[in-house]
Amino acid sequence: MILYIMAWSIASGDVNIVIGEEVGSLASSKESMPYLVGFMAAYSYVCLRDNVKDLNEAQLMDVFDILLQFYEPNSSLTGKVELLDKYLKLKEKGKLEKEIHKIFTEQQAHQNTDNK
Repeated sequence: MILYIMAWSIASGDVNIVIGEEVGSLASSKESMPYLVGFMAAYSYVCLRDNVKDLNEAQLMDVFDILLQFYEPNSSLTGKVELLDKYLKLKEKGKLEKEIHKIFTEQQAHQNTDNK
């Protein structure tokens, strides 16, 4: 199933999954790889739920909420992931939205550069 989600996410013209450098770092270890797939699945879900190809900032926040809901109960099985622990701490402090705003702004700037 995981391979299907990854292949569909890459090949589909219905969803543009944007994986920035920070989230892309989830591909760097066996412990964090399930969460990259989880990010892609959550991204696809939100796009399909809202019938959009590209996400706005609020929808990207939904993706991170879904990802963290997946991470919290599973981290004891897969191992701790520093990046997601950072996001959980920011969420507890009420600062996750500011971080997501930064990520979204960087993605938009990168996409605008690519489209020129």
